[in-house]
Amino acid sequence: MNIYPDGHPWRPVNGSEAENFTEQWCDNCLKDEGCNIPYSVLSGQNDQPNAWVFKKGRAICTNFDCDLDQIPY
Repeated sequence: MNIYPDGHPWRPVNGSEAENFTEQWCDNCLKDEGCNIPYSVLSGQNDQPNAWVFKKGRAICTNFDCDLDQIPY
């Protein structure tokens, strides 16, 4: 059962959750060097990025860019 509808904003509740998310998404993203979302969230500059949302009950980054064989979902 999905608690949140698709598109609902996602924000990590603690450092471990943020680390797991960035390892899964940010570390595999082709935009890694040019993306400031993780830094802006973890530094407190951006409380809620529009790109971090729920889809099918899972947190995703809509800004994610990769080779098709690297999609983490």
